[in-house]
Amino acid sequence: MRTIQHMGIWGVGLALLLLGWQTHPALTEPDTPYTLGVIATITSIDDETDMATLRTAGGEMFELPESVLWHEGDTVLCDRIVRRHPKLQRCQM
Repeated sequence: MRTIQHMGIWGVGLALLLLGWQTHPALTEPDTPYTLGVIATITSIDDETDMATLRTAGGEMFELPESVLWHEGDTVLCDRIVRRHPKLQRCQM
């Protein structure tokens, strides 16, 4: 009976050791993206490429496909994807 109990303790210890070595990828991944809501101003619209240049309050510049509702000087609310190379998405007035 004593050896079965020892084998159980060893099994639990080994399982905990193996689980401890496996770390969660979200904790170790430096590029785990998340979003922040930012306000951006449309600084220019290129009619040839249908691209709009937007500047955030922090001074970052982004290029996005323009919306038919956008005009130079308008402000839009966007999701800023925070990662090594940030980008804007889902911009709306």
